[in-house]
Amino acid sequence: KLFIVSNQLKALPESIGNLKQLQILDLRQNKLSSLPESTKNLQKLQELDLRYNQFEAIPSTIKNLNLKQYFLKFDENPLDMKATQATVGGSKAIQEFLRNKDKLKKLLKNEYK
Repeated sequence: KLFIVSNQLKALPESIGNLKQLQILDLRQNKLSSLPESTKNLQKLQELDLRYNQFEAIPSTIKNLNLKQYFLKFDENPLDMKATQATVGGSKAIQEFLRNKDKLKKLLKNEYK
């Protein structure tokens, strides 16, 4: 487990990918807008919390991780849904996140007509 919460981080070091046994990574409430390429090496990762950062798209480096759908936390980021579509071919967690976000948008749009 690695918790790096509320530290105003703008970037993570490439060496994060060396933590190959890491299962939980909590990076919420920072200023991250991307993840290092080495993040794709975190194949044991089960939970990733990226809430309250500056991501405009879901990082492509996590699309092949085996995250469970309820353990990818990505709320409260300024997501650009068009930019995010590039990751749709990735993990089931990303796909489920995008479906739920799209459903919510449609509900809100219909609610405030």
